[in-house]
Amino acid sequence: MLRTIWNALCRAIAWIGVRILLCGPVPQHIAIIMDGNRRFADRAGIDRKSGHGFGYDSLIQTLELCLDLGVRYVTVYAFSIDNFARSQEEVSALMELMREKLDLLVSNEGLATAKGIRVCVLGDLTLLPEDVRASANRAMAATKHNSITVLNICVAYTSTQEIVNATREAVKEALGLSSSKSGGSQLTNENDGRNSLKTLDSQITKESIERHLYTAGSPWPDVLIRTSGETRLSNFMLWQACHSHLAFCNVLWPNFSFRHLFWIIFQYQKSYRSLQHHWIKAQSFWIILQYQRSNRSLQHHWHKAQSFQTRQKFG
Repeated sequence: MLRTIWNALCRAIAWIGVRILLCGPVPQHIAIIMDGNRRFADRAGIDRKSGHGFGYDSLIQTLELCLDLGVRYVTVYAFSIDNFARSQEEVSALMELMREKLDLLVSNEGLATAKGIRVCVLGDLTLLPEDVRASANRAMAATKHNSITVLNICVAYTSTQEIVNATREAVKEALGLSSSKSGGSQLTNENDGRNSLKTLDSQITKESIERHLYTAGSPWPDVLIRTSGETRLSNFMLWQACHSHLAFCNVLWPNFSFRHLFWIIFQYQKSYRSLQHHWIKAQSFWIILQYQRSNRSLQHHWHKAQSFQTRQKFG
């Protein structure tokens, strides 16, 4: 009886809190480093797989809150490439749990199906076991037409690997290369490939690299949250989070709740004008830089044309 009353009271407080936050600017993209599952398990005296299971429950609760707030994109750091260095037993348990939860998420009773969430699994998926990779592909295929909210799940991921991969793909695009069936690259246009080094500098831009990031199609995160009290980004969204509001929360991820999310978004709203100011300055810098680069190119071509006309005139 008391538990029922307590749960009803918590729901009422959350409902009021959501209405308060909706009076201000709400972040459209929230990124989360879900840290603390193992410490939660150790302190609770349970196995670590169960600790990660409680972490999944916290993710579902947080997703529901984000849906209530109208957040359009949520990106979570689920498994780093560096995590493969953990014990084989723990990695196997995590992979099994990931497969189970991905299937559950997009099942008929799952949150993604019920709430119209599109699931995108991002990272070097070739590093995952075949059954987990198959579950990831099923989840993405089953939800590809959902449009209420996008859930980006980063697995077998590090930001540096993402940037290297995006740069490599941008260079291939600029050189007129495409991946062959054998896994290598081949020229799609012989002349472009032969003359590419002369124009590569102008073709490899911030925009060309961003087109090939795993998160292409999602806006940059407005807020990046890390739980467990750690104050580092751990190789997560280093490119995309350069203007994000950073929130380091001193709570283990399975204990993350509405009060923590409320306070983080409230702090984001307080600093919103300052964040917008820095964002506009950054955008202006890139516009000016692109203009200067194109202006130098135009001046070069102008001088060449002038020299040619002079030679024609005086023989």
